[in-house]
Amino acid sequence: MMKKTFLIALSILTLTSSLNAFASTLDDNVIEDLEKFHIVEKSDDLRLNDHITRAEVVKMVSVATGNYDIDHVGTDQIFSDVPPTHWVVKYVRTAWDSYIISGYEDNTFRPENNITYNELQKIIVSALGYTQYAEMQGGYPDGYLTYSEKYNIMNNVDTSDSNAYVTRKDAMQMIYNSLDAPLLVYMRTNYLEDGSITYVYEWRDGEHRQFESLRMRLDEEFS
Repeated sequence: MMKKTFLIALSILTLTSSLNAFASTLDDNVIEDLEKFHIVEKSDDLRLNDHITRAEVVKMVSVATGNYDIDHVGTDQIFSDVPPTHWVVKYVRTAWDSYIISGYEDNTFRPENNITYNELQKIIVSALGYTQYAEMQGGYPDGYLTYSEKYNIMNNVDTSDSNAYVTRKDAMQMIYNSLDAPLLVYMRTNYLEDGSITYVYEWRDGEHRQFESLRMRLDEEFS
């Protein structure tokens, strides 16, 4: 009887360990693509089970939308809690200029706060150019979740609480999923050496359309 009880307990422990190991891993192709496009760096400690902050997400999404080279991006203070000396200020600037983020009503961005699944889906949908249509569908969060579902942003992401904090693993999976979603509007922001900025808007099916997806944009950038 004791031997049987021990074997059952051992089986449960083995199953739990296997599930935990699965939960803390990503497919190799996800990591390879994110590293290839510098959305995460090979030297990074991925810390897949940790929660991810709003600042970390903005950097990843900014790079995913083609803003890897930020040498000429200004450090103007847009939010009261992101001073010019903050490590994420240039990524915040590119995301702000591209209408990917808007911050809070009190003019804060709260960069060190952990981000929720709802918030990250909003940022990704905005990065794909669907802000206007998401707002027409009810705004935050429902309108953005509609387009997130439509374009499979939550594929291979297992959460029952969209207000929970996102793990780094799930953030990477969601951003990876966005790479092949169809772009509605791609807005490229060019930061010039003299400090000036130019914008290029590319509407889907428009005459000046170059990129059908973020992956196409990044393939050109890092080819």
